[in-house]
Amino acid sequence: MIKRLFWIAVGAAIALQLDRWWQARREHFTPNALTGTFLDSLNRKLEEKPRQV
Repeated sequence: MIKRLFWIAVGAAIALQLDRWWQARREHFTPNALTGTFLDSLNRKLEEKPRQV
């Protein structure tokens, strides 16, 4: 009985920590953020590439 309550408390603590971690990083995984990151990296590569005339 005590072991079971202990593991329930441990599980709840882990769940709360995971939720806190996800809340801090959720904005990095939105479609808008992913698209913006992709476009920024593409733009950077195109600007570094020498122009062929």
